[in-house]
Order: sequence, then structure tokens, then C-alpha cells
Amino acid sequence: MLLIFTKVINEIVKITLFCEINFSSDELIDILKGGWMPKIKTRRGAAKRFKITAGGKIKRNKAYSSHILTKKTKKRKRNLRAGGLVDKTNERSVKKLLPYLGK
Repeated sequence: MLLIFTKVINEIVKITLFCEINFSSDELIDILKGGWMPKIKTRRGAAKRFKITAGGKIKRNKAYSSHILTKKTKKRKRNLRAGGLVDKTNERSVKKLLPYLGK
């Protein structure tokens, strides 16, 4: 019994050194039971900038609307207030930054 416990502790130490993670006691219990899976981190800057629509597309804000507004026309500033959608060519990279978007 002691030999099995020692092997399990050695595996936990290897995981801790490899992942550079400090485990809580609950996580250690989950590891011993075999039910632990690491979580993917969301890029917080991207999470603040993108939202998902009901149809599954990704919304974004338009650029060029924060400063040097005196030389921009009223129409241009009004159109910049409306949000836009992320292009299909960029959707994949945005979804990589936000693994739990729309779930």
C-alpha cells in the first residue's frame, strides 16, 4: 500500500514541476481519483473586446472612434458607434483566444 501511495505522490510531483502549478487540496484529491483536467485560460483582453451573437457570429467594436474626432464628420462618427462583425478569416484566431466563447 505504501509503495502505491509513493508512486502516486511521485506522479503528482512530476505534474506539478512540469506544469508549474500549485494545486489546492481539492485538486490533489481529484488527481488521486483520476478526474482532474487542466483548464484553458481565456485571454482577458480579448474577452473584453468580443461578444457572441445569437447566430454564433462574433461582434466587435469599430476602430478610430476614440480620439482626433474634430476632423471626422458627424456621419463618420455616427457610423463608428455601430458595432461590426469579425470577418470569417479572423474568426478562428479569435476563437483560439476565447476557448469558452458561446458555451
